[in-house]
Amino acid sequence: MSQKPQNNDLGTAHDSLFKEKVALLRLYYPQFLEIALTDLLLSCDSDFDAVKGLISGEVPKKRAALTQGSLGVAKARKLQAPASVSSKTSLKNGRQKITLNTPQDVEHHLAPYASLHLNFLPKEVSEPLLAELMEQRHAYKYNQFYLFGNRCELSHLLGMYSRPEAEYAQMVYNGLKRSKPALYTENMEKACVCMEELLNKKIIPNEPQPQWNVDKRSDSNKESSEKSEEKFRWTSDFCLVNCYEKLQSNLAWHSDRLSHIGPLNYVALLSLGTTRVFRLRNTYNKNAPTYHIPLPHNSILLMKPGCQEEFQHCVGPMSKAIALHETAGSLRFGITARHYPPFFIQNLPKCRCDLSMILRRSYKNVAIRGQYFWACENIYQNKDCGAFHWADFDNVSGHYIAKDTSAILTWIAPEDTEKHEYERKKKETDLKGPDGRPDGRPEGDGVGRSA
Repeated sequence: MSQKPQNNDLGTAHDSLFKEKVALLRLYYPQFLEIALTDLLLSCDSDFDAVKGLISGEVPKKRAALTQGSLGVAKARKLQAPASVSSKTSLKNGRQKITLNTPQDVEHHLAPYASLHLNFLPKEVSEPLLAELMEQRHAYKYNQFYLFGNRCELSHLLGMYSRPEAEYAQMVYNGLKRSKPALYTENMEKACVCMEELLNKKIIPNEPQPQWNVDKRSDSNKESSEKSEEKFRWTSDFCLVNCYEKLQSNLAWHSDRLSHIGPLNYVALLSLGTTRVFRLRNTYNKNAPTYHIPLPHNSILLMKPGCQEEFQHCVGPMSKAIALHETAGSLRFGITARHYPPFFIQNLPKCRCDLSMILRRSYKNVAIRGQYFWACENIYQNKDCGAFHWADFDNVSGHYIAKDTSAILTWIAPEDTEKHEYERKKKETDLKGPDGRPDGRPEGDGVGRSA
């Protein structure tokens, strides 16, 4: 039977002293949940003093990121490094650094989780759009939020845009209601159409897709032929624009929240302005490398199904520019486009705080790795009501809550050999009786269900 994740199941050891640091933080802050302290330490790259400063309010411009996961279908990633990799170094936490400069490098190392596309927009769209953003950035704000009662502030500016008909645009940034976003300009609309065409015509038709993201509310009124023809279409009715005015402006390690975009999602990141380095690292394998991807002007990085579950990403500070833009200089805009299914948002479960719950994925404890669950949104305010549900994305009428442990949906990465070996041994054990002989139970009994 699956067990509820323990607090330490949701963190991961990026250094040999990670668990000890979490234990010490619990001594300093016994009133805070271990899961929250683990997330803070993880996003601060195991910097114990940075977490203490963040909680005490002494470093208001450094935000701890929230780790999330994703449910998806993926092909096995290539694990062999090509000889053409531009640079390899060893990071202080023991991870190898691999720089990926070309789309081919990204394909080789990160397929099927990410892809890089250069010179993406026509110049007659990219340059006017950059000029518009440079003018409009003065209306952007530093994103402020409260963490354990302290006001915190990100080190970069944030702008929000949406199409006029965007039904749930006001709901979808970090699970919090925000002021009404600015409407798409003509050039922003053209850019989003280009991203939609890339995904819907070239990417999605050539990759396996799950069925959770198809609206199932009216399935009973449809003929079976209509159901089979219904396909997922990715739309970008809402965009976030992160503006990095200085080379020191950064975004901490995190995975994108799944609570409003759902599992198995595509996230498109369009870069305009100076080149900045985008980093990716595995969430639970401390021996896996950290990938550094320089994103030049007018490039788009697609984070595909499985990327949010297997990886964290960040944009780190820089001491020296890689390539200044001829008009924007060191200024960089990151336009993040996501798909927000209205039917999914309408069916989100609520906790006893009367808030939509956050969607998370277990990943450290190999026994329950890959299982998705719902938790209280107030966990980072130390007001957690304790509500918890395992997730089942077939149970639409039940707000995606699993009725029992046999219905828990699970996604396991093809290259996660540790988890696959664990499942293999568990099946062998479950199929044997007390005397070591098969007991006649179905092969999948007690293992759960894979997506």
